[in-house]
Amino acid sequence: MLSPKLFLSIWGVPSISLLGRLDERYVMALKSRKLKKLFSQYISENVMITTNGKHQPEALGCAVSAMGVDRILFGADYLWISLKEAVELVERTAISDPNKEMIYHLDAERWLKL
Repeated sequence: MLSPKLFLSIWGVPSISLLGRLDERYVMALKSRKLKKLFSQYISENVMITTNGKHQPEALGCAVSAMGVDRILFGADYLWISLKEAVELVERTAISDPNKEMIYHLDAERWLKL
């Protein structure tokens, strides 16, 4: 497994919904340049995202589906969003309790060697 090269905070969750569109546009715009993988594969292999920001649970569910739960860290946009609101976002998302534990702390422990 490759180590992440970039952490996206705040805009990480909503931007993941655009990966399919970026794949399509890359193919349309840069036909002469061939990547070995889809643009979205490079993103999901090299980027970590956080739950920072106030998003709908469906957006976090989309990010889990697109990136895998092992690429998502818990975060709160504190002072703008309370820790309580940040936790409520994760709790309202239709993912398993073990996946929530990965987001809350297990992913950070693994990737950041805590």
